[in-house]
Amino acid sequence: MDPVFPPELERLIFETAGHLHRAMIPTFLLVARRIQIWYRFKFSGLTIANTPLTVFKGVRHLSLDSPSSLSLADARKLLALCNGLLGFAAIGSYAESGLLSTLAQIQTRRLVIDLFQLFETRPVDLGLSLFSHVTHLDLLGDSDSRIYSQLPRLPALTHLCLNGDIEEGVFHDLLSTCVALQLLVNLWSEGQRDITQQRAYDTPFVDPRFVVGVFAAYWVDWQAGAYGRRDFWAAAEDFVAQKRRGEIPDEVYWMGVHSPEDLAWTRNRPVTTLDWHGLDVDSLSIFEPLVLPQLTSLEMCEGCSTSLFRLYEQSKFSLHCLCLVFFHVPFPPFSAFLRSMPSLTSLELRMSLPISNELLELLTYDALKPLLPQLERLTLCDYAQKVRIYTTGGTVVKTDVQTAWRAISDRVIKLVEAGLKFSYDCK
Repeated sequence: MDPVFPPELERLIFETAGHLHRAMIPTFLLVARRIQIWYRFKFSGLTIANTPLTVFKGVRHLSLDSPSSLSLADARKLLALCNGLLGFAAIGSYAESGLLSTLAQIQTRRLVIDLFQLFETRPVDLGLSLFSHVTHLDLLGDSDSRIYSQLPRLPALTHLCLNGDIEEGVFHDLLSTCVALQLLVNLWSEGQRDITQQRAYDTPFVDPRFVVGVFAAYWVDWQAGAYGRRDFWAAAEDFVAQKRRGEIPDEVYWMGVHSPEDLAWTRNRPVTTLDWHGLDVDSLSIFEPLVLPQLTSLEMCEGCSTSLFRLYEQSKFSLHCLCLVFFHVPFPPFSAFLRSMPSLTSLELRMSLPISNELLELLTYDALKPLLPQLERLTLCDYAQKVRIYTTGGTVVKTDVQTAWRAISDRVIKLVEAGLKFSYDCK
């Protein structure tokens, strides 16, 4: 079967179909040889012996996550074949000393690992060559002075993340001794939010490079970074940059505005733009008297949408720009709410699923169609951050989503209708 679309788009289509309809994977495998190669890595156990070497040479990020059907021996073989890795993560039984010699040959820059488990059978030695190129290090599991005392030996280390309950003195010492360190993150799980916030408020030292935050789905975030999208590293970098610009005091460490204490410094400053990712429902009520009346630009994830709708009904703030980050395909229910915002002129939708812009256009068009007359700018971003911008009104030439889609809709429907059930009217 000859390709109909560019290979990147075709792969996205088939991977999306496979994710949504696993039962159809055997049928998709009959389409073409390249589909078998893509699916071998996505949906089935790896058969290393039958995989072309060129496939491995193109791999830039690899995670080995237990439990898996991949044996330790095959994991070592796989790592050795992927010699162009930029990022590597291993947890559970995969973080074992047998990887040390292989990692030394790869010179990865981003490493997520439990060092105690990696050095389980030998003394910890961060002076090994495999650490000489590491710029981003995320330490999982337990650590102590045997690890912390050697971190300054990493010559390229600029970003460091320590997870969970760590003594405050450790952070202060690392900020003092790791001379190239630009960012030090203390990351906690979402279920420990209250403890995390309190620890951030009680930090006894002042250093703009220190950041405290939580994660809801760690490996989803890791995959986002692997695809070049925004991950916790990028969010923390932005937070520190705001400190450097004087927009946030150096002594504020909680990544995000979550409480009256965090907002105290904003009371005499007009807050018009807010990043609302990850806020829980109880925290949202804080914003109504302090921020919402003057808010004109907002970025948020779909998990906060219900609370936003409720607060908007109460406050009726004049929102002009809205960015929604979706983990599921947005459908018509949210369009009625958007139409209730007469001031809204710019809307951005970001997808966190492997779905192409073309499919995103198709699946959102019916929901957005009633809203298009009032929008001056509509931006659609897929999971790979490929952006399509459509404008209406003013002197900007209007690009109709429907027209842009019509040219390829028939072919896409034929390719994926077995895995994606939808209908679309191009009239």
